[in-house]
Order: sequence, then structure tokens, then C-alpha cells
Amino acid sequence: MEEAGRAAAWLLGLDAEDLSALQMTVRAVVVYLAALIMVRWGEKRFMGKGTAFECACGVVGLASATATRAVSDQSAS
Repeated sequence: MEEAGRAAAWLLGLDAEDLSALQMTVRAVVVYLAALIMVRWGEKRFMGKGTAFECACGVVGLASATATRAVSDQSAS
């Protein structure tokens, strides 16, 4: 079990200074699957409660920024 944890940590690049292409790919797949699950489990027609501008800002601003940071491991400092 401990070996599986170490393998997952290496694949995700949790302790790495620089991420390899494989680690970025694995992170992208994990983030995509997490986003897909959140959308599928989310409330139906939640976008219909706001204006089109609010929906566009929410999708572009929050989702892309969060996904980019999760994949590329860049933190604002």
C-alpha cells in the first residue's frame, strides 16, 4: 500500500522541483476527470440563474485558472 502511495506521489509530481511531461499529463487527466464529475453531479440548469456575462466570467475565470495551476504547479508568489 505504501508503494502505491509513493507511485501516485511520483506520478503527480508532488515532491518534484520541475514537472515532467508525464506528470503534467497525469495531472491534466486527474483535473479533467474531477471537473467532469463536478459538472455531472452539479445542479441542473445552474447557469440559468445568472446572466450570460456572469456565467462566462465564472467558467473562464475560475475553472481555467484553477485547472492551469493544478496541472502546471505554478503558484502565485
